[in-house]
Amino acid sequence: MPRLRSVVLAGALAAAARPVTAQLTPDTSSAELPKGAISIQGGIARIDADAVNAALGQRGRPGLPTTVPVAGVETWVRWKHAVLAVSGQAFTQRRAFGTFYDTEFAGGAAQVVVGYPLVATRGFLLWPMVGAGSTRANVTLRARGDVTFPGIVADPAPNTDLTAWSWQGHVGVGAVKVITPRWWNVLLTLEGRAGWLAPLGGTDWRSGPWDVRQAPDLAQRGFYARLGAGLVLAKRGYAIAPGVVTLLPYVLRR
Repeated sequence: MPRLRSVVLAGALAAAARPVTAQLTPDTSSAELPKGAISIQGGIARIDADAVNAALGQRGRPGLPTTVPVAGVETWVRWKHAVLAVSGQAFTQRRAFGTFYDTEFAGGAAQVVVGYPLVATRGFLLWPMVGAGSTRANVTLRARGDVTFPGIVADPAPNTDLTAWSWQGHVGVGAVKVITPRWWNVLLTLEGRAGWLAPLGGTDWRSGPWDVRQAPDLAQRGFYARLGAGLVLAKRGYAIAPGVVTLLPYVLRR
């Protein structure tokens, strides 16, 4: 999964790189607020893992993290009275060590949000936003110690891979500052996002192709914050390809 996320990030930037560098307005003093941008962002997210950790603790297994670093790509476009953004973030892989067992956590999330350009000056955009998306958490329960291949074939149960998928709702605020570095004749953005995420409904757990029943909920819940930097897009249409590439891996359930 981490390798897939890296391919997604590279693909999203590659999809937008040519039109961005070829048709940017070079001077922010004479340029209007851009119609869109693509940016790389990083920050933190909160994971509601209390119920899962309680179940793991009863069996002597280490718990999942409740705060995780995230990194990803966001593409947004602006009209006079609306802003539309699509983003995908990968969770940094975490591993908790126990006496007899380890617990590994990874995954990612996608969001589609709409907002209103509350402040839209020549070089600055501030917009409250609401939206929805999905969270996909990959949990591995692993017995400690070396194993043999015949042993795994005979009893693979000590090492189990699980996937938890859930919908999420989102409210927040976004800020964009347009800059022109003196050493590079393009328009860049400095971006910030902050808000609150909460699950919409329960969690769908799977182990491979099979459903896992009687499992507790596991989803993003609580405050998040991200900072990033990006490239201005000359046309709104240039946001389509990177937006789709960024979104798809996180919303496909199966």
